[in-house]
Amino acid sequence: MSDSHRIEIPVLAHRDLTSLQFLDGCRRITASILEGTERIPLIEHLVRELASDCASVSEELSARLMLDRKGEFTRDKLQAHSTRLNYVHAVRRELKTLFRNPDPAIPDSKRTAAKELLVIIDTHKIAAKRRSQAEVSTLVQALLTEAAEPETQQIISRAGAGRFFELLKQAQAEYAAVTKREQEATVQGSLSEPASGEVDTETGGHAQTAAAPAKPVPKPRLARELKEVLSSQLSLLFDLMAHLARKGREPYAQLLAESCETAAELTQVAKTRETREKKADEKRKKGKEAPASGSVRGAVEPATGSSRADGVKPVNGDSALAG
Repeated sequence: MSDSHRIEIPVLAHRDLTSLQFLDGCRRITASILEGTERIPLIEHLVRELASDCASVSEELSARLMLDRKGEFTRDKLQAHSTRLNYVHAVRRELKTLFRNPDPAIPDSKRTAAKELLVIIDTHKIAAKRRSQAEVSTLVQALLTEAAEPETQQIISRAGAGRFFELLKQAQAEYAAVTKREQEATVQGSLSEPASGEVDTETGGHAQTAAAPAKPVPKPRLARELKEVLSSQLSLLFDLMAHLARKGREPYAQLLAESCETAAELTQVAKTRETREKKADEKRKKGKEAPASGSVRGAVEPATGSSRADGVKPVNGDSALAG
């Protein structure tokens, strides 16, 4: 079998790459086909048109990604979301510090309240990794609802954590306000103009004007839609170029080889990123499993030892110190 029949077709799967990596690969491939040193013949209108379509969708995807990253509401929501998470982390950190502090001047009732409050906070699992903003909203609201109960208010008061919960409540309200403004803007943007009409004075009814109703403005396509379209177009372009290359037409074998190099480079980058993420996840899991039982108990003993000597029973809930 001749070399012309062993044509390698590039594989640029958007599901294996980040959006920016996929966009970079599409731009580089279409640029090498349309503007590279090995130009496609002018008579090959279909190949050139397909490559131009890919380049056009690539720029639309670039604009969509920029809109997603730089949108006003998206930026404000991310900031409010980050603020409320920071308050959750801060109150947990302060309570753990208070509970572990060996200062004998700290009353046992305050240590006990700090430990009980840690159990309440960790029950809602707000600080867990990879939670969506909507999930965090539900969990934070549930925590604030429980914090408003009289019994919990007493625990918060004894632990001296009232200021943190007030700040968390403000951050939650700010996030809800931004979300509401975004929804209102979306509804207003999707409303169509009222149909124009004029009153028929003879019949007392309404007669429509001759002007045609305005056509609705199409919504911008989402990033995932654009990546699906672009992936399909690239696949069709590669198949067409491979068919022409098998017939010995130039320079499609060379263009496909250059595209394969670009795809292989990005695939290697994606594999390296995935490997690093897996190693980081494994390290985090080992860090939580191995020292959790021994180190946490060791950290609790100095704080609870004096309490036992004074006849105060320790409160169960060491799991609140984990994480």
